[in-house]
Amino acid sequence: MIGTTFKMVPQDPGFLNREGWVDICTRIEQMLELISRPEYKASLLKSIEYLQNLVNNNTDTDREMTVEAMEAEAEEKAQYETEQQVFPSLSNFAERLDENLWKSYQRTQHGSINYMVRLQDENRLLFLSDKLLTYLQEFN
Repeated sequence: MIGTTFKMVPQDPGFLNREGWVDICTRIEQMLELISRPEYKASLLKSIEYLQNLVNNNTDTDREMTVEAMEAEAEEKAQYETEQQVFPSLSNFAERLDENLWKSYQRTQHGSINYMVRLQDENRLLFLSDKLLTYLQEFN
């Protein structure tokens, strides 16, 4: 949902307008709150464990699998599909926010009210980045 919001929010020449940028930042903060819940963290840890086991078990490339075994493996992979998207998505969203803010600094007239307002967004991005790093450090 956040990824599509980047595309749907009205853009000024080459960057998100402030309202859209703040909206996306708020959505990322809400996502962080949701995935910080203990039950989701437990599911995320199971997903990481599953992927590590999958990598360890797939080192033997010569093994033959039955159709039923391949279907079972695909079903098990699908079970953790949401969790597997968390880490890449979080860092990607933060990078896109940063790039957009940087573009707004470059393309907004320095000294204007709009530029001064956008300068305030840097603090919000820094606090969000701090929350993201704290969350990701829990998983090493």
